Amino acid sequence: MPLLISWDYGNTEVMHGRFTVGKANADIVVADEYLSAPHVVFWPQGEHWLAEDMASTNGTWLNGPERVYGPVKLSKGDKVRIGRTVLTVVPF
Repeated sequence: MPLLISWDYGNTEVMHGRFTVGKANADIVVADEYLSAPHVVFWPQGEHWLAEDMASTNGTWLNGPERVYGPVKLSKGDKVRIGRTVLTVVPF
């Protein structure tokens, strides 16, 4: 199942398998000084997508106040904040 991910004023990617996001050494590189390299990993599992922080310095947050430590299941429209960047995820 593909995942559409969007961030920063219209940047979008459609991903089909495991990928990382960070400020360097990642599948999706985002210009945000508060990110680690890489910062967060996403992967499909069955009919769902999961996300997990990769021991980043500033953490990964789901829908505001929920900090992500272990794998977390994502739902359509979830917002994953890494550094000052908010990633919106849309499984389809």
